[in-house]
Amino acid sequence: MHTVFCIDTSCSMKLNNALIDARTFVYDYISALMDDFERKSRCYFTSLVTFGEETKLLQQWTKDVNTLLESIENLPLSGHGDLATGLEYSKNAALSPCNYVTTTNNTLLREIIVITDGRATDFDAKRKHNGNKREVKQLC
Repeated sequence: MHTVFCIDTSCSMKLNNALIDARTFVYDYISALMDDFERKSRCYFTSLVTFGEETKLLQQWTKDVNTLLESIENLPLSGHGDLATGLEYSKNAALSPCNYVTTTNNTLLREIIVITDGRATDFDAKRKHNGNKREVKQLC
């Protein structure tokens, strides 16, 4: 199994330690992969996409989990997340060639894990309607 992590880096990830929770999840997941690697002599590749003010492929397929972990260590939070574009980048990353990867039946299982707080970004959930005008509180 090879994994693309698609992480929300929008402003709303500042709330309730969401980005810290996202990092913790990735660290724990990769730790489990490494344990499996050592037990079963398997090789795993990971990749990283972020979506916030910009959507980026931060890390192409790599076997070096330390490179991936360094990539998520200081992710900047900004803008509003465009989940659809994040998913599109993640799909493209998942379908991209992964050098040195072979399987017995020439199929390769790849997964995309989306990590988000699920909030509508850049705006507080509390909105006051005043006719057709809305007052919104910026998070960034």
